[in-house]
Amino acid sequence: MTILIFFGICTFLAAKSILLAKILWSQNCSGISGKTQVLYAIIFAARYLDIVMTYYRCTLSIFLLKIAFIVLTNCSVLSIYFLYNHTYQKEYDNFRIERLILPCIVLSLLANYSFKIDEVFWTFSIYLESVAIIPQMYFISQFKQIESIVFYYISALSMYKIFYLMDIVYRFYMNEYYDKISLAGCVVQIIFYCDFFANYVPMTNDTEIDEESGFSEEDKVDDKFKKIENVIVHVIDEKV
Repeated sequence: MTILIFFGICTFLAAKSILLAKILWSQNCSGISGKTQVLYAIIFAARYLDIVMTYYRCTLSIFLLKIAFIVLTNCSVLSIYFLYNHTYQKEYDNFRIERLILPCIVLSLLANYSFKIDEVFWTFSIYLESVAIIPQMYFISQFKQIESIVFYYISALSMYKIFYLMDIVYRFYMNEYYDKISLAGCVVQIIFYCDFFANYVPMTNDTEIDEESGFSEEDKVDDKFKKIENVIVHVIDEKV
């Protein structure tokens, strides 16, 4: 493990810890895409299939890291869909993730290093990870705002991939082996992060979220105005 990979792992663990701490501390999952977390759960389940199939080859440190990735991600999923489901903003998290999963399955069958089960699953996880942030970005585009803690989470994820890309570039420069599939996945993912920082950073702000409903005061006001508008329209229609 190179120092760049080590930093990448640390930033990813920090990102997942930030997200989970935000949910558990505030008992609120507003502003977070549950579908992105589901995609990450699928990614790590597929990528770390080897801890079941070839667990005897893993060192203890690598084994614990893989378990940490899986546990943190699945804890986020459980928190969003079960523990604090009443604060989950389903109406904004409506991206159809099957549009990401199915093409990645096909691509992993067409472009891989071998047709071994663990190799195909690993390739699938790389392709899926490159687009896993899309539901979160779609959520933000619908919600029209982003909490600071979610911004920090996405920033840490972007740094995680930048460190991995730097490691690949270093290996290429040193004429060492580098993974072309991982390189492609890193580049695609970083492009999405660049798009995020270019388009969504201006809307970054801290909004006060009601712990019971999971909606900000602005959302509540807008909802009240919509109800009033509907009542007025209904009254006018009856008179006409």
